[in-house]
Amino acid sequence: MSRRTRVLCLHGQDQSAASLRAGTRLIGDGLEKYWEMHYLDAPFLVPDCDEDEAGEKEMDPWRRAAYLVSALVALQSDVDDFKARGLATPSSVAAALQEVTLALGSSDEGRDAMAAADKAGLEGVESMVSRKSARSLNRGWTVTVMPFEGSSTALLSGLGMSLGMLSDYIRETGTFHGALGYGSGADVAWLLQTMLSHPRSSAAAFPSFFPQLPRGSSRMPRMGGWEQEPPPANDVRLGDENLPSSFVPTQQPLEFLVSFCPQRTTTLDERTREFIKAKPPITAPRPGAFTSHSLELVEARPAPPPPTLSSFAPERTVIDASFPPDTLWSSFLAEWCALAVRSCNGDEGAARRIASLATPDSWASRL
Repeated sequence: MSRRTRVLCLHGQDQSAASLRAGTRLIGDGLEKYWEMHYLDAPFLVPDCDEDEAGEKEMDPWRRAAYLVSALVALQSDVDDFKARGLATPSSVAAALQEVTLALGSSDEGRDAMAAADKAGLEGVESMVSRKSARSLNRGWTVTVMPFEGSSTALLSGLGMSLGMLSDYIRETGTFHGALGYGSGADVAWLLQTMLSHPRSSAAAFPSFFPQLPRGSSRMPRMGGWEQEPPPANDVRLGDENLPSSFVPTQQPLEFLVSFCPQRTTTLDERTREFIKAKPPITAPRPGAFTSHSLELVEARPAPPPPTLSSFAPERTVIDASFPPDTLWSSFLAEWCALAVRSCNGDEGAARRIASLATPDSWASRL
C-alpha cells in the first residue's frame, strides 16, 4: 500500500486557509487520492482597510479592535519568548504593550473585543467582529504593531506564537513530506525547513518551536502519520544537531517545498533572517530515502525574490511567472510534487523527469 503523502499548506499575509484552498484547488485535484493537503490558518487577525474619498486608509472601530487584540496577544507572546531565551523584554516591546492595552480600554469596541478574547480567544474575537462589521477577517503569521507616540519604528510581533502553533500541529498530526507556501507563508515554510534541519539550535533560538517529544510522552502523534514507525532517532545528516535519544523525532526535514513569491514579504525579522543565513537547510540526501527539492515561483518583475528564498538545495528550480495557477500550471505543479516525492524515495527516473518538466507559457488570473 502506498504511503499517504501529507503537504502542509501555509497561506500568505491578509489571506486565510480557505482562500489558499480555493486558489490551489486544481493542484490538489491533480494529485493522487492518497495525498493529503493540510491548510492551516495563521493565528492572528489581520483586518483590511477601506479608503476614504481622499484615498486615505481607514479601519472601522470593530476591525481596529480586532487588530489591537491581535497586537496585544502577539506582544505578550514576544514577552514570553524573550523570557524563554533568558533575555529581558526590550523597552520598545514593553512600551508598545502598554500603549495597545490603553488603546483597547479607550473604546467600547476595544473592551468588548477584550472580553471576547478572554472568553474564547482570537476565534471569539473573529466571530464577534465579523458579525458586527459584516466583514470577514483575514489571518497573518505576524502582526505589524504600528509605532505609537514616542516610537519611530513599527514592531514585527508574534512569530514565536505562530511557530508554537505549527510545532503543535506537526507534533500531533505528523509527519509531513512537503510544504506549499504563498507569500509570507513561503517565508514561514523556509524557516520551518531550516529549524527542522537544526533542531538543537532552533530549540535555543526559537523556544516555542519544538516538534520533538520526550520518549513515552502522552502527546505522541497519531500513528497514521507515520508509514510504519517513527522516524529514526539519529539522522546522519543532522550531525551534532541530533537531539538526545530521550526524544522522539516526530518530523524530519521536508522532502520538497513549493513557494509562491509574488512580492517581498516582511514576515521574518532581521534576527530570524540571520539565523536562516547562518543555519542553511539540509540538502544532503539520506541514502535511499531523501533528497531535498524546492520549486520557487516568482512573479516576473525586476524585484528579486526575498533573501530567505535565495538558496535551498542543488535541485532547486526557480520559475518567473505571474499568478495564480490555471489548469495547465496546476497540472504541472501536481506532477512536480509527485515526482519530488518519488525522487526522494530513490526513483532515478523521477529525478531525471523533474529536471526536464516543461513549464506552461502563461497563467490565468491573479489569486
